[in-house]
Amino acid sequence: REAARAAAAAALAAGGKLPSQLALEESSDEEPEPDLEIQIPTNRVKLLVGPGGATIKDIQRKSKARIQIKKEEEELNRAFGSGPIERPKAQPYKGPRAPKGTALLTGPTAALAAPAAAAVAEAGAVAGKEDEAEEEPQQKRTTTVEIFGDSKAVEKAVAMIEEAVANKEQKQKQRQAQYDRKREQKHRDRQLYHLRHARDYEELGLPMGASKADIKKAYKKLAVQWHPDKHPNNQEEASKRFQEIATAYNRLMCSNED
Repeated sequence: REAARAAAAAALAAGGKLPSQLALEESSDEEPEPDLEIQIPTNRVKLLVGPGGATIKDIQRKSKARIQIKKEEEELNRAFGSGPIERPKAQPYKGPRAPKGTALLTGPTAALAAPAAAAVAEAGAVAGKEDEAEEEPQQKRTTTVEIFGDSKAVEKAVAMIEEAVANKEQKQKQRQAQYDRKREQKHRDRQLYHLRHARDYEELGLPMGASKADIKKAYKKLAVQWHPDKHPNNQEEASKRFQEIATAYNRLMCSNED
């Protein structure tokens, strides 16, 4: 740090630009302490990093904070070649197997060894059940994320990290797409409804999509106008027209598609 400060002072005296705090921290031999550490599920780290590191770079750019994903001790040891040696797993036996409680013996020894083999098998089964009962459910793995910056930058970075990990933007897009599909389907259904009842609207002298109130108003007016009693000299035509008006009104008012 002293060398970095001396270099910064020399650069400033020479009329150059003062190195940023981030540059000073990176030039130091000592690893700076993070201003905040948070834990996120390990299976969500990819969401934070994003494709090609785009998401984490965007968060750093917008929040003005530096974000670093802390590697586990095992990964560091493996990187420096001092990790545990992975030994090859034993291959399972693929030969013939005897049923539970029996031994692969032949001759007169088989009769004497069978009870002992059955007892050993039973004891092994009991021990296996006890081991399974003692096994505790595995805890979900978490990864530490280190954040460097002032309080405002850290606060903004935390909010953006939580949003990225929760994948809120993707969920919001999915909800919007689902809403758009429903709205489009409703619009298509409404258009089909209008086309199916286009003749009924025409009979009442209404535009397609008229309200129920307009349908009632138009029906009352036409029913009075074409009532057979009002046309004593042409009752047949008036009755036919009155029936057509009533049929159109019933179709528009009684339909469950509206």
